Amino acid sequence: MIRVVWFVLFTHGIPRLFRCPNDVLVRAGSPLMSSVRAEIFGKQPIRGPGPDQVTDTLRAVSKTLTLGISYCLGPRSFVRLVEIATRPEAGGSGMMLEMEETKEFYAKFFAMFPDIAANQQRAESDAQYEDCVYTITCQRRFLPPLKNDLDEYTGYWPSLQLRKRVLVNTPIQGSAPICISEAGAAIQATYRQAEGEARAQKRGLWSDHTRAGCAVAVSPS
Repeated sequence: MIRVVWFVLFTHGIPRLFRCPNDVLVRAGSPLMSSVRAEIFGKQPIRGPGPDQVTDTLRAVSKTLTLGISYCLGPRSFVRLVEIATRPEAGGSGMMLEMEETKEFYAKFFAMFPDIAANQQRAESDAQYEDCVYTITCQRRFLPPLKNDLDEYTGYWPSLQLRKRVLVNTPIQGSAPICISEAGAAIQATYRQAEGEARAQKRGLWSDHTRAGCAVAVSPS
């Protein structure tokens, strides 16, 4: 979920994060992830085993959804990953979602994050002619070749979808470490500055006390 939040912030700035229908992300002071899960599954933003609560199984499903969909995970792959993520420890099969149900989850997620949906649509269009993609600091990554592998029967174009995923993925995973590194450096610099100012203030106080003591020592009685 952190990657999804980062994606929204990086692509459209902080205010966009709070422009979702019904203020779903900030409603009632609920944590971000709990609100997203509750909106998708029609539950209360409370974790628990109750019928109106977000169970551990639904948490696993929502994690797969929110992390996968932001990287262009398709519905069929999502169904397969959910089955794996929800398998019981004792063994056996996990949750098997119906395709219609899965598409409904996707529709709700994109309704909550319309900018992510718009970016993926733009990436699919750009994937047909772009040569490369850049990180936030203009580091370049070339796209894989676009092949003549379009399936005319299903409409699926493997090489185009791969290029689309690279266009979506690179600005997120390629830029996030850079921003984290720069943020760490900025925090360290701020800490050092504050530490230096504190030391200077202590030295100033010590000098004031020293001068005061000397003045008392040499003053005529």
